[in-house]
Amino acid sequence: MKKITLALLITFVVFGCGGGSEKEVTPPIIERKPVITHYNVKSTWYELPQYFNGIPKYNGILGTYTERHLPSAVSCYVGDFATFSDNTGNGVNVNVINLKTGYYGIVHNNALNDAHQNGAIQCIGNVLYLAVSTVGVRANGAMYRSLDGILWERIESNSYKAYPQLHNVKGKLLHLYTVYNTTENPYPTRNIYSSCNNQRIVNDGMGHYMLSHYDGEYVHVVYNDHPDGFVDLRENIWHVKSVDGCSWSEPELWYAGGLLFLKDLQSFDGELVALAAISNSMDPTKSEPKLYKITSGKSEFVMDLNHNYTSGVMAPDGGVIFPTPDILHYAGGSFLGMTYVNYIRRIHGAPNSYFMAVGTNWMAKSDAWVARVDLR
Repeated sequence: MKKITLALLITFVVFGCGGGSEKEVTPPIIERKPVITHYNVKSTWYELPQYFNGIPKYNGILGTYTERHLPSAVSCYVGDFATFSDNTGNGVNVNVINLKTGYYGIVHNNALNDAHQNGAIQCIGNVLYLAVSTVGVRANGAMYRSLDGILWERIESNSYKAYPQLHNVKGKLLHLYTVYNTTENPYPTRNIYSSCNNQRIVNDGMGHYMLSHYDGEYVHVVYNDHPDGFVDLRENIWHVKSVDGCSWSEPELWYAGGLLFLKDLQSFDGELVALAAISNSMDPTKSEPKLYKITSGKSEFVMDLNHNYTSGVMAPDGGVIFPTPDILHYAGGSFLGMTYVNYIRRIHGAPNSYFMAVGTNWMAKSDAWVARVDLR
């Protein structure tokens, strides 16, 4: 598969960690020389049919979709691989691409055109694992494994495991996921589970939209509350942790309030930091989302955003890697000279390397692809 590599010399602002809230940090501008690799593949532009004056509530070049499927890309003994989706056919194909060669193939296909059924990829020793998310009860997920990223064996049909998050915990695969309880009305609860005995890790029934991170000592999970089970209401940030994914701490309230959208979770010098957008409305024509770093008992303003679903991550130095919010009311923005960039995720195991979805404009919603950026 053909790929094109180019180098650009740019400057951009890095936002650092610190105390306080509602205060924009202004660190020095740092020069970096990025290498951008565009892969000649089609990814998914996905919009749920929920519009406000023609502007979608969920939108963007979502080739790898949600922050709550992680990792999207890994660098390990087997090689550098990423998972992305495309809906160029009748449904959604979940693909795995070799980021060194550009070769990719379909691992999982589903007849639904719903980007929630994307995958998460992880490496344990010389084995790659791919977990594909369910879409409620409408489409089954699955778990696959491979020794080379080309030939995949289906090892589990995980009918109700959504939002997969895969971690290498001391050489063992830990799978965190969400299970929908569809018997409850008016809205189903969504509970967070661990693959250790397939047990719930919080008992209040409110944990959903989680992010997780393994710092080498603890597996950390942060998650929202959803009042009355209504998932459009995302309040508070709670934190739990475990040494092995089996026994979990009591929930600790980190942040009280909403409406908020979790973006990333990382640790810096022993301090765990969540990245989240805090907004005043689900309506993208009225919302004024702002990006914050949040940890136990404190928050720090980073930057204004253009949409609740614009996506990015924190860099190893504590800065943020985020598209510029220069597209009015629409998720994503410019990044390193590329337009309509959204869903920037790190490549686990490759510091300062990122995997993202790129496109041309919102009128050409099928014209989207994936790219790798190395900032070393």
